[in-house]
Amino acid sequence: MRIDNECVRDILFTVEEIATFEASFLSKRCKSYPRLEKYTEDMLLYHIRYLEMKSFIYTPDKKINNAFDLTPEGHDFLNSIRTSRS
Repeated sequence: MRIDNECVRDILFTVEEIATFEASFLSKRCKSYPRLEKYTEDMLLYHIRYLEMKSFIYTPDKKINNAFDLTPEGHDFLNSIRTSRS
C-alpha cells in the first residue's frame, strides 16, 4: 500500500484533538472520528502502524491495546506542517 500523506495528516490531527493525559486516540474507533470517515479500515490501520514505526505516535499504556498519543516527533511534525501552510 502506498502512503497517503493526507491520511497521515488526518490521523495525526485527530490524535492531537482526541488525546489527553487521561484519554488516548483509539484505533478501534477510527471510523467514528469525523476526519477519518473517508478512509477504509485497512488504510487507517496501515497508516497507524506506519506512524508508530516512524515514532510519531506511541502507546502510552501498554495495558490498553490500540490506544495512541503523539510523541514529541509527532508534535514537531504537526507544528512544521502548520508553519509551512502559513
